[in-house]
Amino acid sequence: MSMINSPDREPITNIMHKPTSINSKTIIYAIPIFWKINLNEFFLYHIKMFVFSFLSLISVAYAFSPVVKENVLIRGSTAPLPDFDPIGFSENKDIAYLREAELKHGRWGMVGAASIPLIESYTHRPAIYEFQDLSDAKQVLLTGLIAAAEFQFMLNGWKNPWIKEFALKDDYQPGDLGFKLWEKSMGKEEMMDKELNNGRLAMIAFLGMLSQELVTNLPLFP
Repeated sequence: MSMINSPDREPITNIMHKPTSINSKTIIYAIPIFWKINLNEFFLYHIKMFVFSFLSLISVAYAFSPVVKENVLIRGSTAPLPDFDPIGFSENKDIAYLREAELKHGRWGMVGAASIPLIESYTHRPAIYEFQDLSDAKQVLLTGLIAAAEFQFMLNGWKNPWIKEFALKDDYQPGDLGFKLWEKSMGKEEMMDKELNNGRLAMIAFLGMLSQELVTNLPLFP
């Protein structure tokens, strides 16, 4: 009691009855409480809208004007950013050539993004080093299979490099290994869009997995 009523301290009754005023500190301290109630979803929604608006703005900064061949079906321009090419990368270029590169990298990205967690579920160590741990014979065999697939792409869709280098045949459908599956499938346009979008996401996922394991030297789920 002596401590409470000491002359150096203000009586509790005076503090309790002292009128309070709203100042900057009060607002700052109240922000976390208000955030939990309302601002979380509010700001998340507006951040998404800002990102989409910004990307849409830069996507129309350049005209999407690639070279499109008559006998080639080009897909991949999907919502929410159709014809997205903010730096004019495809301007006056053969879109089939660019789509061929995107499909090839997307397919490898899907293989990599699926194989890393699958391998690590058995080995429980970083999968990015598994190839170098294979025997020489297995490395040569795997590399040979990849080279054979690439050579099949070249024979099927590329012009003779002695005539014109780095050019696709006029009737070549990007990504086609020669099976003509895109001609036989129902809803082929939708399936092409799905493959491209899954490949784009897989490339980002694979890059993230690779970076994480290079930095941590641990598997994805240690």
